Amino acid sequence: MVSCIEVIEHLEDPAAVVRKIHDLLRPGGLFIFTTGNSTPHLRNLPAWYYITPEIHISFLSERTSRVLLQKAGFDIEDSRWGRGFADIYRYKILKTRGFKKRSALEKVVPWSIAASAADRRFRLSRHVIGWKADGHGVP
Repeated sequence: MVSCIEVIEHLEDPAAVVRKIHDLLRPGGLFIFTTGNSTPHLRNLPAWYYITPEIHISFLSERTSRVLLQKAGFDIEDSRWGRGFADIYRYKILKTRGFKKRSALEKVVPWSIAASAADRRFRLSRHVIGWKADGHGVP
């Protein structure tokens, strides 16, 4: 398994990196990644807070995530909200708001509810998961 949690957006050539990951994985291997989802922002991309050219240089929508994995040779599976997404959102929300340390206020936030609401808006869990086929067409 290879994971790229908040990495893809920093790469000049994410397609080359994803192809290399595919090459490195054994048959049946799994590739997961998270990044900001540009789909909800396509009508006004320059206004999206995630656009920071000195840091974030590659942006993926739900469609381009799918194409990226398919062109690298992965079989794809739709991601679903599951364990871990609340923690990812918690991290992203706190980082965006400038929190560097845990606080008493942060500890009382109902993160499962806040994260679920954020996912309905930003659709992070809509990115796909890539499987390297096992040679028999079975991920």
